[in-house]
Amino acid sequence: NQFVLDSASISGNILSQNGDIAIILSGTNTMRSDMMIQSILTESGIAPTLEINGNSHNGSLSCGKISIADSGSNNNNLNIIGATLETSEIDCSGSVTIENSHVVANDDSSTVISGDKINIVDSFVEAKATTERYEGKVIRSNQPINVSGSQIVVSRALASQEPVLSECDFSNSVITKQWKDADTDDDVTKTYVYGTATLKENLTIASGESIEFKSGASIS
Repeated sequence: NQFVLDSASISGNILSQNGDIAIILSGTNTMRSDMMIQSILTESGIAPTLEINGNSHNGSLSCGKISIADSGSNNNNLNIIGATLETSEIDCSGSVTIENSHVVANDDSSTVISGDKINIVDSFVEAKATTERYEGKVIRSNQPINVSGSQIVVSRALASQEPVLSECDFSNSVITKQWKDADTDDDVTKTYVYGTATLKENLTIASGESIEFKSGASIS
């Protein structure tokens, strides 16, 4: 099933139940920030996927929470392909794949992107946890997060030692971590480079910030 958004303004929720659906984007599309895209699995024996496809970056979407839920079998999946997406939160019970995309998730919560398994390939992803009330992993996965050929920015407002991520496997990627130091209350920004990385967005290292190149790493 396909649902085409062509320069649309949506004031309600988008709901899919017990089946695959591809949301195809064309032009600039917006949803009210309090509305959500939701895929629900209520039957066993199936593994539906919600795909948000930007048609090779010909379309974008700004929306509220994206919720991919099931009864606990971790079989409901999310693919974001070739899309420009701005959302408050991505909460997925199964696998999350972000490929050739530009994704920004920004919410007043402790975790803004979560899944049983997360793969980020050839993409720019920015995850901002703006709450100062709760601790948590800004990007959380039950399995090691795979990041390949991508640029990631992770930040949290809560004073801590550093932004909390689940275990990650980085290759040819750049990750920037931003947080408020729990001891000094100073804002901290540290960037790490793995392998031969290519920037997806401009990278500025301001005074007081740092960049670390892991063994043999470079930015091309």
